[in-house]
Amino acid sequence: MQVKKTYLVVILNLLLVCIGFAQRRDLNRLSDEKKLLVAKKLIEEGGYYAAIGELNGLVQSHPENDSYMFELAEAYFYSRDYENAEKWYGNVVAYKDPKSRKRSAHLSSATFQYGESLKHNGKYEQALGVFQLFINENLPNSHGNNYHAWAKEEVISCEFALNNKDRFKNAYVSNLGSNVNSAYSDFSPVLENDSTLLFSSIRKDSVILLNYGDQNFDHTKIYTTTFSDNLWQKPTLKKDINSKFEHNGNGSYSPDGKRFYFTRCRKVKGQSICQIFVSNVTKIGFSKPRKLEGHVNHAGHSSTHPFSVKTTIDKAEHEVLFFASNIRGSNGGMDIWYSAIDANGKAAQPINCGHTVNTSRDEITPYYDSENNILYFSSNAHFGFGGFDVFRTHGSNNKYDNLENMLEPINSSLDDVYYRPMNKDKFKGHLVSNRPGSMALLSPTCCDDIYSFVSVQPTIMVLEVSDALTGAALKDVQLKISVKSLPYKQMPDSLLFSISDEAMDKMVAKTDTSLLENLYMSKKPNKFYVLDSKNIIHVSVEKKGYEKASAIIRTNTDGMVDSVHLEKGNITKIGNNRFLTLKLSIAPLSGQIVAEKVKKDTTRSKSSLHKEFAKAKKRQNKELPDLENDSFDSKGGTQVHVVEFPLTIHFQFNTVDIVEADQPILDSLVEILKSDSRIKIDFTTHTDWFGSDEYNMKLSYKRATFIKNYIALKGISLKRISGHGLGETIHVAPNAHPDGSDNPEGRQLNRRTNIKLISSS
Repeated sequence: MQVKKTYLVVILNLLLVCIGFAQRRDLNRLSDEKKLLVAKKLIEEGGYYAAIGELNGLVQSHPENDSYMFELAEAYFYSRDYENAEKWYGNVVAYKDPKSRKRSAHLSSATFQYGESLKHNGKYEQALGVFQLFINENLPNSHGNNYHAWAKEEVISCEFALNNKDRFKNAYVSNLGSNVNSAYSDFSPVLENDSTLLFSSIRKDSVILLNYGDQNFDHTKIYTTTFSDNLWQKPTLKKDINSKFEHNGNGSYSPDGKRFYFTRCRKVKGQSICQIFVSNVTKIGFSKPRKLEGHVNHAGHSSTHPFSVKTTIDKAEHEVLFFASNIRGSNGGMDIWYSAIDANGKAAQPINCGHTVNTSRDEITPYYDSENNILYFSSNAHFGFGGFDVFRTHGSNNKYDNLENMLEPINSSLDDVYYRPMNKDKFKGHLVSNRPGSMALLSPTCCDDIYSFVSVQPTIMVLEVSDALTGAALKDVQLKISVKSLPYKQMPDSLLFSISDEAMDKMVAKTDTSLLENLYMSKKPNKFYVLDSKNIIHVSVEKKGYEKASAIIRTNTDGMVDSVHLEKGNITKIGNNRFLTLKLSIAPLSGQIVAEKVKKDTTRSKSSLHKEFAKAKKRQNKELPDLENDSFDSKGGTQVHVVEFPLTIHFQFNTVDIVEADQPILDSLVEILKSDSRIKIDFTTHTDWFGSDEYNMKLSYKRATFIKNYIALKGISLKRISGHGLGETIHVAPNAHPDGSDNPEGRQLNRRTNIKLISSS
């Protein structure tokens, strides 16, 4: 039998149909070979546990028969008892005929499935070795399965799992409890409203016993449950929707709530075939279900997992039905398709969602977020942790990119499917999994349960890089952002290691605005970074002709930024611990800072400033006290004029860059100094209150140095120039409003330079 069973087949076979003990005597009369044939038939029909019982007896009687061992491993694998499957596939892989010393005839299938079982059990290093062995020994494909290509994909998956097994999404996953989940599989959750959940189940808590060949066993049906008193209540059958001799499940309401799509499945010539049905929603319930008209259902092929949404196709809004199917045109297994629903409720010719989504194996349980153009689905082929993993990809129609594994705890080493975010709050929702902790009937991982998930608001970081002199955003910047997940359980008090010696993973900028939904921002950034918990993020900026800037950011166990450590350059953190902006201002290399400014000459030799100085000089005639700076010491009795202008030079926030409108003041001052060699200048630079006292004092010193160098490069002797930085110590305007909120206008006035011109006569 083929290994590539679709999840459709798996979910139906997980009903774990067992043959009644009344038939045991009849089977005991059969020969061993006929018992093997019966066991194979049971496996095909989904009677895994009945098959396991028979095959265990055969293996005990014939411990060196590799066919018995292989079929027993198969029964365990498809019943999702992966611990026993690992054991028996391993025995087949190690098997050598006692006489001929030949390997097992089932070696290819057993080796591949052995690797799959190890992966399901979270043993990624061992699984990686098995898949590499499969490739290196060039084991052949068998029974129509493309094992060789799949083994190469599994090598990538195992490497991904090893590299990401310690990375966790900030999310909590919890079982919905015994009121909803039974011993058999419970799946396909869909919210009718905030407090009503529909799902599919077979409400049994013990193994179903049937007479051999009996087809009238219980089928999956659609149930409904309500949330009250802080828990989900006991479910009841959904009226008017279920049929007696078919499996019913996988519901989805149309966007307007007027139709309900779902799946009915039955055995046809030994194969499980599913088709999509639809029922109108009336005030008293559902109308009689009918098979969906149009081009979605095809005889001999399965179409299932419908999800209806309103979205844009060819610049017009349509109701679109996403679904999983193996119809012609699929890449090999179950693929994700979509079909427009017309005004009469008919499905148009379906279109495959493309190679970014679909593979040669199985993609199932689609959910499309039309607001943010994100497709969620599960796949057993893309890089993942084991079985079916949940993925997300950005795009529309059949064009998608940036495929992303949803990581743990959304995903596990088992099957994780039916990812269903809520409509209003996409950080909450439901999913289905057979992970340990499910309400298992026999083996710990046999059966699916419905889980809820709550994603913690991620930490968003925006980076802005600008020229420290002009304040302009810089292009063609080499921006490196790398991240390392910390291996310890508790965060260290400080960074005690050099990240330059650490292996860091590159962090990629995101554009998915759905991650910003709960931030309530007036304007969303085009690109941003999502930070995980317990991470060290290294940010470095390089540009030719500029100094470098770099910093280390640390997140705590809740994913919030708890420290920003500056290594080089000037980096400012703005915002809170969940959403922050890092402003990285990089300065031109030493020697170029002033030269770049001096190139732009805005001198006005006959400026009003020059005239005002001449007038003030005539009005003022007083004795100047001794100056602190030796350059300005006056000789006893010397008459000097002090002209203090009500003019200031303002600076851009957190830089040594003057406001462009104030540059003519500097150039006019230079002309005044050039007009009379006896004139000297004294000035003080000031900052606003953002930053520490020490930092602002250093910043004001840098600004004072900039002005001195600017004037000196214009040809004025440094002996005639005196300047001091006073930081934030003297304010001329409030930095905050009376209610404590920021006052940007006041802070701008405080980022100033006060100027005195001194002339000796």
